[in-house]
Amino acid sequence: MQHRTERISEALREELTELVGYELADPRVASATVTGLEVSPDKRHALVLVRVDEGADTQQTIAALEHAAPFLRREVARRRFPIVGTGAGVWSFIHVEDAARATVAALASESPGAYNIVDDEPAPVREWLPALAAALGAPRPLRVPALLARPLAGSYGIATMTQAQGASNARAKQELGWQPSYSSWREGFRRGLD
Repeated sequence: MQHRTERISEALREELTELVGYELADPRVASATVTGLEVSPDKRHALVLVRVDEGADTQQTIAALEHAAPFLRREVARRRFPIVGTGAGVWSFIHVEDAARATVAALASESPGAYNIVDDEPAPVREWLPALAAALGAPRPLRVPALLARPLAGSYGIATMTQAQGASNARAKQELGWQPSYSSWREGFRRGLD
């Protein structure tokens, strides 16, 4: 049950990040970044963790976010995360425990460098997003043509949904001797969201 709560928290954090970053017109929230989200065990409440950029008026930013809270709740409940265009953008996933184990392995390693810490199966949005919705008990995501989504998602949002490329964990596996416990997002959704 804890894995399901963690996955729900991460999905909600990502959705709130998009909403705060792209849909709130209030300039006071421009300095805010959603850094974490913790869902209560009964899934009725969430604690949203926010970082405010240095030099910004923290109290004003928090007040703006509190004012926007009803809007944000409504948008999250509506599951406004569609498949854009062909949904061909390929994403890579990782469980937080796998990321932590890889970090420890990298810190202990004598091989300096950057490592992609991801599962073994990068997947296009058109495959993983409906599976995530099903695992969360949410309605199947809508499909929106890229041309219609561009004014809301912007060019970066369109690119991540249609052109993003997944990452390979081969170097981390070879040099760190690391293996993800959830080798596939499919396995992670199935086991981690129970």
